This record gives sequence, C-alpha cells and structure tokens, in this order.
Amino acid sequence: MIVVDANILLAACLKSEFAESVERVKGRDPVWCAPEIWRAEIANALCTRMRKKTLTLEQATAAYLIAERGISLTFNISVDAILEFSSRTGCTGYDSSYVAVAERRRMKLVTLDKGVLSACPHVACTPEQFLAA
Repeated sequence: MIVVDANILLAACLKSEFAESVERVKGRDPVWCAPEIWRAEIANALCTRMRKKTLTLEQATAAYLIAERGISLTFNISVDAILEFSSRTGCTGYDSSYVAVAERRRMKLVTLDKGVLSACPHVACTPEQFLAA
C-alpha cells in the first residue's frame, strides 16, 4: 500500500512521459491511497487542460474515471495535521495532505513533485526510487 499524489494520478490517466514508470509502480503495488483532496486536484488539472483546449470534455471525463479507479483508499486528514506538516516542511497545504497521510500511515509517498521530494525525503520518492527499493 502506497500513497500517490495528483501528479502520479495524472501521469497514469493522461499517459504522460512518466506513464510507463507509473504503470510499473502500479504493477508492483496496486493498492494506491490518497487524501480526499486528490479528487479536487485532479478535477482542477483536467479543467485547466480543457480551458487550454488540450483535452475535450470527453477525454477529461475518461481520464477522471481512470484516476478514480486507480485509488483504492481515500483518507481524511485533519486541518491541524495539514498545518503542522506544512509548518514543518514548507510544503503547500495540498502537498502536506499527501505527506501527512503517508507519514501517519507509515507508507511511502510516490510523487513527481520536486519540492515534496526535497522537503520530505524520509517519506517521498520518485517512481524510479520506489521501483529500485
């Protein structure tokens, strides 16, 4: 069981340059978890792509369904925990949500976010690092 952030979910559902390594991560550990914020983050990213005309409504809807199927468990995280992790790491509230879930549940957070990787090396790793471990 691992925590994945919105960047990993987007790579999986939009077939980005990271799709192959993300798919290998899924093959190695198919139980993906995230804080509830993942839904809003994915929806926002898809809306942005629709506004930029790089995705149609149909493509965005299909991508969201792929992301939704990818998440096995969704966790609530308290605002207190988010604020505490943000104050300690300097990460955004959104990123702190993922870090808090991973740290509190003693799981790895797989991410492509360089800021999170730098601020939280004890819990965060890239897909390549996860696969090499």
